[in-house]
Formats: sequence, C-alpha cells, structure tokens
Amino acid sequence: MTTNHAATNRTSMGKNDLRSITSLPGNHLCAEGCNRMRPKWASVTYGTLICLECSGLHRGLGTHISFVRSLDMDYWSKEEMNIMFRGGNAKFERYLDERLGDCEKKIEWRNLTVREKYMVDVVQEYRNVLRAEICADKEASNGHSNDTMSDNQKGVPNSTKRAIHLAAPDAATAAMTSSRRLPSPSPVPSRRLPSPVSSLS
Repeated sequence: MTTNHAATNRTSMGKNDLRSITSLPGNHLCAEGCNRMRPKWASVTYGTLICLECSGLHRGLGTHISFVRSLDMDYWSKEEMNIMFRGGNAKFERYLDERLGDCEKKIEWRNLTVREKYMVDVVQEYRNVLRAEICADKEASNGHSNDTMSDNQKGVPNSTKRAIHLAAPDAATAAMTSSRRLPSPSPVPSRRLPSPVSSLS
C-alpha cells in the first residue's frame, strides 16, 4: 500500500533545495562537533545538519526536543524545508556563542554531551528564533507592515529578538517612541529695533 504524500503536503527534497541547504555555512560538517563530513540527516527543530551516528543521539532525546529527518530518504513539508533554509550549523553555533557568552554563568556548550546541551534554556530558545524569522518572512511576503508584531513574535523574548535582528520592533518600544514627540518651540516675540539716533549736525 503506497502513501499519498501529496495529500499530506509532503515531498522529497529536490536537488536544488538539497544543494541550497548543504551549502549553508557550517553544513559541510556535523553540527555536534564530531567532525564527520557531508552530514545527511537533519534536526528540523534547530535547522541543523547532523551525521548518522549523531542522528541516533537526537532520536534518543525524543521528538519534542529534536525532530530528525533524512535529507534524501524522508518526505518534507514546506514548513520543515523553510526552517532548514533559515537555519544552518554556523548560525546555530554563533547564536549559542553570543547568548551563552552573555550569561552570568558562562557555559562552554561544546564540552557538553548531546543530552546536556539540549537541556540548556538558550538552546531551547533558539527553536523560537527560526520560527519567528519564518513568521516575519511570511508577513513580509504578504505585504504586512513590520510596525506591529504578530502573536508568534510577541512570544519571543526580547533577548532573542535582539540576537536575530528581527525587523519588527518591540510594540511597547514603538509606542513609546511615537509618543515622545518634541514640544513645538514657543514663538519668539519679535523685537522692534530702536530707531537709529540721528547724528548731530
């Protein structure tokens, strides 16, 4: 019995899509630091590429932590592929370096096991980053203004918004900015210059 994948809006990864994803910065190596080249598995949750061995570790975390797909054997939804286009191993690593470096208690995440790493709040936070960016993309493609935030973007912490440079400003900040109007300058009373003193003859 064959599965009608068209009915579930899933399709195999096209060659152009595959090339676009594998050519993203850092995607030539497994995201878990094992240095295995040309990873063919993905953590859709984080938009990263991982090797076969590390994909088994991700599966052990549970799909609620990391949803694993094969680039060339599984069928993909459009949303899942959009996450991969927006993601990338280098982007994930850069985010962790920046955010964990800002914490009071700095965490050297590269020394953590896979299970320990994906229990860190900042790592969990990153999954919201990709979804907020995709939400912003959809609004931009639909011609929506970036002056107001969607419900999905409102749920993203301010620190996350700063890290991913979302185009949409914080609604509260925007409101405060618009209300801070400089008062109109008071009119300066005109002064009549004194008549010049006639020179004595």
